Amino acid sequence: MNQPDDTEIELRQLLRPSLDGRWDDDELAELDPETAGPFMAKVMRDESESLGTRTMAMQLLVYLGDARAAEPLADLLDARDPVLRARAATALGRLGHVDQQSLDRLVRALEDAEPFVRESTAEALGALRHAAAVPALRRVRDEDDFPDTRDAARNALRAMGEDT
Repeated sequence: MNQPDDTEIELRQLLRPSLDGRWDDDELAELDPETAGPFMAKVMRDESESLGTRTMAMQLLVYLGDARAAEPLADLLDARDPVLRARAATALGRLGHVDQQSLDRLVRALEDAEPFVRESTAEALGALRHAAAVPALRRVRDEDDFPDTRDAARNALRAMGEDT
């Protein structure tokens, strides 16, 4: 079995929540996206990791702001755990920029079986403000069975300048 190197040990330390739930600004400033990004993507995809650890890895990927984070985040839209799917959608919205394939996967997530995943997805699409999502958001606004999901789609459309 491979022993973790010092960099991996330091990165793993960042995944342990502090008492106040925040990271040290100095530690974050020293993060190298070329090293931290792939490591966080690996942790995030690892089903043996706890939901909390995987969520922390998602948050660090978003913090790094690297567009390459979109693909591993979009991969989690197909995770078995609906909470993880919802958190991945939220993270994609916070990332602020996604490639077309990730955007397409996010739009498809509006059809998730879980209403709170659809709600998180609508919110993320509103944050991203891609015109390609408008028809799907309109459908959710008009047809979804759950009021919170319809409201999230309505708010996303409003954020995009669409009349609702």
